[in-house]
Amino acid sequence: MTTLSPTAAPSGRAGVVIWALVRVPALVLLVYLLRFPILTAIEKQFDIFYVTLTVVDVVSTPVTRLIAAVALVAVLLLLMVLARNLPERARYPIVLVAAGIVIALAFSAAGTTVRRALVVVTILATNLAPEHLVRRLKLFPRAWNTLMLVGVGVVELFLWREYWRWVRRGHQADVATRGEWAIGAAVPGLLLTSLVFAFLIRPQRLLPFEQRLRMPAAVRIVENGLSINWLDMDPTGTYLYVTGHEVPRLRRYDVRDWSTPPILSDVATGGAQGFAYDARANEIYVFNAVTHELFYLDATTLKRKRVVEVADLSPGDLWVTVDPITDTLTLSSEADLETGVPFIVLNRTTGQIVAREDLATGNALLHPTKPWLYLTFFRRHNDVLLYDLHQRAIVHSTPGDPRAERMVFSRRRNELLVTSPMESRIMRFNADQLQLKGFIPTMFGVRAIALDEERDLLLYGNIATGHLVLVEGESGRPLRRYYLGPWLRTIQLHVETGTAYVSSRGALYRVEYAR
Repeated sequence: MTTLSPTAAPSGRAGVVIWALVRVPALVLLVYLLRFPILTAIEKQFDIFYVTLTVVDVVSTPVTRLIAAVALVAVLLLLMVLARNLPERARYPIVLVAAGIVIALAFSAAGTTVRRALVVVTILATNLAPEHLVRRLKLFPRAWNTLMLVGVGVVELFLWREYWRWVRRGHQADVATRGEWAIGAAVPGLLLTSLVFAFLIRPQRLLPFEQRLRMPAAVRIVENGLSINWLDMDPTGTYLYVTGHEVPRLRRYDVRDWSTPPILSDVATGGAQGFAYDARANEIYVFNAVTHELFYLDATTLKRKRVVEVADLSPGDLWVTVDPITDTLTLSSEADLETGVPFIVLNRTTGQIVAREDLATGNALLHPTKPWLYLTFFRRHNDVLLYDLHQRAIVHSTPGDPRAERMVFSRRRNELLVTSPMESRIMRFNADQLQLKGFIPTMFGVRAIALDEERDLLLYGNIATGHLVLVEGESGRPLRRYYLGPWLRTIQLHVETGTAYVSSRGALYRVEYAR
């Protein structure tokens, strides 16, 4: 390959500079535009839960990660300064070994596997590589230029110093050497190393510091260390019912005294995601997906009253709803595996199955006064459906955003509100016919949602940033933000006291939002 000098081919150099400036932002934009097919592909090949968890862990603890990155930059700069008077051949390995020890100890203290330190040390090693090592690669201009040209995201991370030199010279391989310990030229590499270091830290040790720095006085952690999903409250606002993937038995907390241990159900619920609570019947209905048993529990004692076996329900996170008007229980599964029946309606009194549907729903919400069940889909379909439990049929359907999430019903405006985390908005539908009425803009990651109609306030939880956001109902204008923690799931309000209980993957929070 014939190399070109900047003076001989100014247009070639301009093209290289433009390519250098736009390629990473263009890649990020492309990933964003193709986010839905990318997520679908990830789901088919990998467990999307762990991919999502990684993103949430990073986005929800930015302050402590930034502090960790700044601290490592300072340490690495100090090591380079201390090593500058050492013999030229000794500086590089000494700094690399010392930095590797610091990074490994930091990861160990943060509860992060030391194997991740190898990634960080590799980035540091390639960015600080002495000229006599890099020069050997530059002796093959064709391969070197090809690497610089097509290694989008790779050369910027592992060979930033050399990539920047290559950009400045057009696309001519730079074989010049520098004998000095160029600390200034190494700074970008140190910054990249520190950012990757901060990115890879596990959040378990970071979150308490993040909460100490950012959590306001109106927020209190009332239960820690549990992955909690669904919440519901009795009409008096005295008892809070809790279930979740790390809650083997359904719990009932007395919110007047959090020091009192919760009452536990006398049967194992298998870490059920959700349950249905009927205050008039004083019963709770929860499905154990391990034993395929639907339990009827006394809401006061949490003792089993009845059990119904449902053998062929599709596996996956499950929503349970109870409709007193038609005396039915509905079990709707996300159907992680497309086996069995994802949507089953039972007669509550007899326990007999009265309807089966091929509806692998992501969420289900019962109309407060009618036998209508609103359904959304997290995967495979984008529609918002209205299922009539009396007719046992879909009576209305309308297109919605892909990967829609939680819903809430607004009596004041007769609207169904549906969160759309991927589109950064809340969809507003007419509750009777499901016509789309508009959107409420939010931050990326909106998921949990609740309404305080007495104060005309909307509350939503952001699964990514860990914020609970208080919004004016009429205008959709954000009023306040409360930092809680990552992976917010469900919001249960006690409107009389202006208190929100928020579940998450790791904690249960109480927020005094009306004070």
